[in-house]
Amino acid sequence: MMDFRSFYVDTLGCPKNEVDSRIIIKHLTSLGKVYKNPEHSDVIIINSCGFLQEALNELYERISYWKKHNKELIVTGCAVERLGVRYLEGNGLRAVYLDTLVGISKGKRRKGQTALPTFNNQYFTRDSIFHYTKIQEGCTRRCSYCVISKIKGPLRSRPLTDIIREIEGLYSEGVQEFILIAQDLSLYGIDIGEKLQSLLKNLPIGPYYRLMYLHPHGINEDIIRVIDGTPGILPYLHIPIQHISNRVLKDMKRAGGERSVRRSVELVRKHLPQFFIRVDIMVGFPTETDQDFEHLLTFMEDLRPERISIFKYSSESSTPSQRFEELDEDVKEERYEMAFEIAHEIMAKVQSSLLGYDIIVFKQGEHTWSQYDAPYIDFGVELKNNKVEIWPCKAKIIDVKQDLDLVGVKVEH
Repeated sequence: MMDFRSFYVDTLGCPKNEVDSRIIIKHLTSLGKVYKNPEHSDVIIINSCGFLQEALNELYERISYWKKHNKELIVTGCAVERLGVRYLEGNGLRAVYLDTLVGISKGKRRKGQTALPTFNNQYFTRDSIFHYTKIQEGCTRRCSYCVISKIKGPLRSRPLTDIIREIEGLYSEGVQEFILIAQDLSLYGIDIGEKLQSLLKNLPIGPYYRLMYLHPHGINEDIIRVIDGTPGILPYLHIPIQHISNRVLKDMKRAGGERSVRRSVELVRKHLPQFFIRVDIMVGFPTETDQDFEHLLTFMEDLRPERISIFKYSSESSTPSQRFEELDEDVKEERYEMAFEIAHEIMAKVQSSLLGYDIIVFKQGEHTWSQYDAPYIDFGVELKNNKVEIWPCKAKIIDVKQDLDLVGVKVEH
C-alpha cells in the first residue's frame, strides 16, 4: 500500500476533511514520502466524503478523472468508513481506512475510530489567511438520516491547550481567520471535562474566529453571552436547524425539536443582534406533509436568516430514516424549488441592506469574502479600483451583483 515515493491528496467533502488531509500529508512526509503536485506524483490519494449518495457519486467521478490521466489511486476517508475496504477493493480500487493510513490503528480496529488532529500531527503550509481548526471528532447525536456517527465514531475532544497552541502558532505565521469546526461545537469538551465556553474564553486575542456547526439544542444563554464577550468572533453563526415542524424533527431524531430551534435563534437575535445566522434546511423528509412544509416556509419568512442552504432529503443506506416510505422525487423537487426561491429573496434583501456599510473583507488567492460569509461556502466580495496589500481590510459596500456577491471599495484610514 505504501509502495510509492511521491503523492498528492485530492480532498473531497466538507472542511473537516481538509484537516484529515493535513494529517495524511504530515504522516506520509514523516515517512520520507514527498508531497507533490498531481502531475508529478506517483499516486493520488483521494480523501473521500461519504455523507450522501451524492458524495459517493462525486468520488466515482474523481476516480474516473484520475484514471483517465493514468494515475495510480488510493481511496481513503469517509466513503471507505461507510462502504468498507472490501467493497471498494472488490470494484478494483486500492482502499485504506484513514487510521491505518496515518499509522494510528493498533490491534483490532474499531470501526469509525478516525484520526483526531493535534498540533503535531498536521501538515501546515503557513501561506493561508484562513485556517480550519477541528476541535473535536466524532458525534453523539443520532439523527435518523445521518451516517456521520457511524463513519466518525465516538465523540473525542482535543485538549484545549493543543487547540490554543495551533492557533497561536499559525497566527504568528500570518493566519488571520480561524474557523472552529466540529460535528457540533456545542458538545466540545464533554468527554474531557471542558466546555465550549472555556475554549472561547481562552482564545488568543488578535485573530478573527468563525464558529461553524452549532446544533440548536446545544445553544444556551451562557454560550451566547460568552460568544458576545469574546474578542475577534466574527458576526456569523452556523446553526443547522434542518426543519421547524416538531413532528418532522422528532422523526429526524433531532434533539430538542422545535422548541430548541426557536430558542436558539431567539437567543442569537436577543443577545447578538449584529450576527448573521446561517441555517441548513432539509426539505422532502419522508414524513414531511404539505402542512409541515408550509410551516417551514412561514418560519423562514419570519426568522429571515441571513444565510440559507436548502437541500433535499437523501435516503442513505443503514440509516433509521430508511424505514419511512420516501416521497415522490417530483414532490421533493417542487418543495426544494419553492424553499430555494424564498431563501434567495430573503438573502437578496439582506445583501441590499448592507449597501453603504463598512465591513471586514478577507482574501485568499482570487477569492474574497466578508465577515458575514464563510470562505468558498457563502457569498464573495468584489473590490473596485483598489490595490489592497494588507488583508483583511475594511470596505464600503456600493453594489450587489446578480449572484448576490457584494461589490465594495476599500475604506482608506
